[in-house]
Amino acid sequence: MPKKLILVFAIVMFFLEYSFALAELRINEILYSPVSNQWIEIYNAGDSEIDITKYKILDSGAQVNGHGIIAAGGSNFVSSHEFVVVAKVPDNFNFTVWKSALGIKVAGDTVILRDPSGEFSDDIVSISEGSAIDGNSLQLINGSWIAAAPTPGQTNQTSSSDDNNNDDDNSSDSSSGSDSSSTSNSTETAIKTSSKIKTEITVRDIAYVGIPLAFQGRMTQDGRAMSHGRYFWNFGDGDFREVKVINIDKFTHTYYYPGEYTVIFEYYPDHFADMPDASEKINIKVIEPQISISRVGDAGDFFVELANNTSYEVDISGWLLSSNSRSFTVPKNTIIGANKKMIISGRTSGLTIYDLAGLKLLTPQNGVAFVYSPYSAPQASRTVTTVKKNAPETTARAAMPDPGENLLAAANEAEVDSHLPWPVYLISVLFISASAFAVYFIRRKKTSSPGSDFEILDE
Repeated sequence: MPKKLILVFAIVMFFLEYSFALAELRINEILYSPVSNQWIEIYNAGDSEIDITKYKILDSGAQVNGHGIIAAGGSNFVSSHEFVVVAKVPDNFNFTVWKSALGIKVAGDTVILRDPSGEFSDDIVSISEGSAIDGNSLQLINGSWIAAAPTPGQTNQTSSSDDNNNDDDNSSDSSSGSDSSSTSNSTETAIKTSSKIKTEITVRDIAYVGIPLAFQGRMTQDGRAMSHGRYFWNFGDGDFREVKVINIDKFTHTYYYPGEYTVIFEYYPDHFADMPDASEKINIKVIEPQISISRVGDAGDFFVELANNTSYEVDISGWLLSSNSRSFTVPKNTIIGANKKMIISGRTSGLTIYDLAGLKLLTPQNGVAFVYSPYSAPQASRTVTTVKKNAPETTARAAMPDPGENLLAAANEAEVDSHLPWPVYLISVLFISASAFAVYFIRRKKTSSPGSDFEILDE
C-alpha cells in the first residue's frame, strides 16, 4: 500500500511540475514587418526545460489550429531561462532558430501562444497599425509592449530582470559592457532580418502595338534570390501574370492599343498572403510601329532602305523583308534611331530587283507593317477641243486627236521611263503597240473610198 501511494504521489507531482513548466513559456518579442521575415521570440521563465514543439502559435493566418513549431538543431526543448526565436525563414539568422509558418498581419491582428492542453498563455499580443514598423520589433518591457530595435535571442533593451540583476555600480558597469557587446550582435542580426528587398525589372519603356514586349523581373534580399513565395504582374491593360518566385525566365506581353500603361510588379511571401512584401511600378509607352520602306536600289545596285518615322528608336530585331519568292530576317539587336533610316544591301539580304513584286515589311509575328509599291499609276491628262458651232464637220474631225497617235505617244513615254523593271517595260510596249495597230485597222476599214457615195442605175 505505501508503494502505491508513493507511485500516485510521484505521478501527481510530475504532472504538477509539467503544468508549472507549461505556464512559464511566454512570448517576449515579435517582429512582424516585413511579412516575409516575421519571427517571434519566446522565453522560458521556468526552472526546467520545455518541449516547444508541443505548442501552437495563433495569428490571422491560423486562428483555429495554429501554426506548428519545427525543432531546430535536433532538440525539441528550450532550456530554463533561455530565449529562443521562432522564425518564418530561419536561414536569415546566424544562430539556431526554430521554424513556423507565421502569418501575422501588420495591423489588427492578435498573436497567442497555446499550450498542449489547449490553454492560452498569459501573453496575448495585439498588433495595432504602426505599432512596430520601419525595422522595429514589438517587445515586452516592464509589462508593456513597446516598439524598439530588435534583439532576437537576447534580453530586451530594458527589462525588469536587468534591473533585478544589477545591484551595484560595478556589476552594472560589467553588465553594461556585456550589453554593449550584445547590442552589437543584435544590431547585426537586425540589419539582416529587416533589410530591404531589392527589385530588378528588365523591360524597354517603349513598346509597339501588336508586337510582344519582353519582361523579366526578380527580387533579392541580402544579395540572395527569393526561395519561396510568388510574383504578381499587372500590365495595366486588364491582363496579369502570376508565377512562383523560382520562375524568373523572360516572357512577353502584347499591347493592342497605343497609350501609356502602368505595370506593377509585386512579391508575396506565400500563396495566402494578401499584402505584398515589396512592390515596384514602371510606365510603358505604347505607339504605332511606323516603319516603312522608303527607297530601293536598281538592277545594278539593289538595296532596301527602311525609315523610322517615329520620335523614338525602334528595335526591329526579327522583322522580315519578304517578297513572293524569298525573305530576309533582320538580325537581333538591330535598332533604327528616332526619325532615322537604314539601308540593307542586296548582298546582305539576298534580295534583287526581281523581288520588287510583292515586297513588304513584316513584324516578327508576320503582321504586315508596310507594303512597297514600285510605281504609281499614271494620271491621264484631259484635253478639251473647242469646235465652232457652224464649222464644217470635216474641220471638227480634223481637230480631234487621233487615238492611234495618243497610244504611240504613250508608248514613247513608256520608253523614256527607265526606272521600270524590263519585264514590265516590255509588256507595256507590246500592249500599247498592239492597241495602236488595232485602232488604225478599224479606222481604215470604216473609211469610205472616193466615189463610193455614187450609185449606177440601169436604164
